[in-house]
Amino acid sequence: MSTQSKQPSRQMQRLARWLNVIPYFRTHPDADLDRAAADLGVTVAQLRKDLTGLTMCGLPGMFPGDLIEIDYDESGVDIGFSARIDRPLKLTGPEAASLLLALRALADSPGVADPAAVLRAIAKLEAAVAGTGRDTIASIDGALSDGPGTEIAGVVRSALRDERALHLRYYSATRDSLSERDVDPIALDTFDGHTYLQAWCRRSEGLRMFRLDRIDDARVLDEPARVPQDVRPASGLFDGAAADDLTTAVLEVGPGAAWALEYHPFTVVGEGAHGAVTATMQYATEAWMVRFVLSFGGELAVREPRALADAVAQRAADGLANYS
Repeated sequence: MSTQSKQPSRQMQRLARWLNVIPYFRTHPDADLDRAAADLGVTVAQLRKDLTGLTMCGLPGMFPGDLIEIDYDESGVDIGFSARIDRPLKLTGPEAASLLLALRALADSPGVADPAAVLRAIAKLEAAVAGTGRDTIASIDGALSDGPGTEIAGVVRSALRDERALHLRYYSATRDSLSERDVDPIALDTFDGHTYLQAWCRRSEGLRMFRLDRIDDARVLDEPARVPQDVRPASGLFDGAAADDLTTAVLEVGPGAAWALEYHPFTVVGEGAHGAVTATMQYATEAWMVRFVLSFGGELAVREPRALADAVAQRAADGLANYS
């Protein structure tokens, strides 16, 4: 890990300051800006920026009555409405369970967050949960631990943690076949409700995405993972990594959807008629891609594969039938 990656981001530094400002002035109502800046370890100019930024924050809804109210001048700061930022957060059982599951998913995603910090947060939350909250978490944990893919996921996480190679028996939905292969795991990614293992496939000699629920068997090999030094891991599911479960669609993008070329993982391959362009895009599930195409109101036309074009046409026809 580089020295730069160990440093907290600018956003995290700002968040830490903001979380301290309101509690400080609640406990030091007579402090002026000079004293407060010295106590908080910032400049007066930075403190003014932080106070102004806090007035743009508040409770969900973000109506005027939901925003933090702060009046200040050189002599002091008056907190009119703190949006309860200065009070301990009380979670219901289901809220605690949801937060705990999210933290565990974060811990299972290497490179997304500091694992030690996430594990400390999990430990504190588990220690704080009692009664119905603990029962809720236990029931969810039980449901998860009984799932058929739990053992596979554990093996994959173990290989990632120990930086070991894996042997997989994998089912490819697009080829309707099982294959055996050795891979060097890189990271876990989630997309559309599914978890994927990003790995260097030694058989294909390229980056691949393997959906965990389609791994029939996984075995940690007695050798270290060896990802080629010139390989750039994908930062997202569609960013540079091919997959046996990803299908490539050939689309005609109309002028009305030209903006989407900058915001979605299209690859322009040619020019069409009347200002349209031909582009390719990879997708994991047909249902998701059908919804994506239809969301552009006819500005996207599927050229390949034929099965996707038929599915889009059928969904469009079903929708129109509702108006007859």
